[in-house]
Amino acid sequence: MKKTIIKILLLIALAGFFPISSFALTISPPTMEFIAKRGETITDVVKLFNETSAPITLVAEVRDFKPLNEKGTPNFLPIADKNDPSKLSNWIDVKEKTVTLKSNERKNILFTINIPDGAFPGGHFAGILWAMPSANKDSVGITSKTGTLILVNIAGMAEEKARIIEFSADKKMYNHLPVNLSLRFENMGNVYLKPIGEIKIKNIWGKEVASLDVNPGLNNALPGSVRQYNVSWKNKDVAENLSEIIKEKDNFAFGRYSAVATLGYGSADQTLIAEKSFWVFPWRVIGISLITILVVFLIFVLGIKRYNRWILEKYGKKS
Repeated sequence: MKKTIIKILLLIALAGFFPISSFALTISPPTMEFIAKRGETITDVVKLFNETSAPITLVAEVRDFKPLNEKGTPNFLPIADKNDPSKLSNWIDVKEKTVTLKSNERKNILFTINIPDGAFPGGHFAGILWAMPSANKDSVGITSKTGTLILVNIAGMAEEKARIIEFSADKKMYNHLPVNLSLRFENMGNVYLKPIGEIKIKNIWGKEVASLDVNPGLNNALPGSVRQYNVSWKNKDVAENLSEIIKEKDNFAFGRYSAVATLGYGSADQTLIAEKSFWVFPWRVIGISLITILVVFLIFVLGIKRYNRWILEKYGKKS
């Protein structure tokens, strides 16, 4: 009995995505963002590519989603009531809902977004998902689907409001780098936001020693959600199986440091600032350095004493 095993993995983030790809199927773009007005119709395409050596048949499904967690993983909701005009999934019309692709075939699938005249201003979110057909529709789990996220901001009374609810390090005291920093950004408005900025690391004297990008992937934070952005400060990558003394030497830092995060967001370039301090004390490197200095000093002192004794013995005999 022959089987064609199609691995279609859901690798969707909420913004700033990389193209969704498995060995079987590539769908691009992985995310599409639109700014629209009430009553407007948007037309665009998603691109499918069958990477397998056999034909595959895919069925389209449009579902609304909300954030599942602070990493931005989408949580696709049950299929919306077709009579609910507030759901983006009901505005989207995929022209070919069942598609068969030959081996290595590429195809552009047309879709339209028909914005109702009474659409609420702000953000609306849905996904055009593709899955292998099943005799039992309920048996197709979310992990067997992949697709494109559609993010639509409807013009109107847009509220861009956000805050940093937490800026933290995973420890208070480190023996060596890396220092792992976490920033939790809460979107309290009604449109999706794409915060960008940097974290500046300063030593105890206020000198900047590092600058780290926050959200280089341009990941979105959806309305009413918290998005976590993680940043790591290190000198270099060091293998975990190496000794602690090598880690301290290769990722050396010493003293008290402050991390200052500056985030910009929204059309008005609003700014948020947060600060966190921490210590780095590489006691192994410092201990070995002190012992080395002490040994060198003792050798020097003993050498001076022996030299003085030799001088006294040599010239004392002559006198």
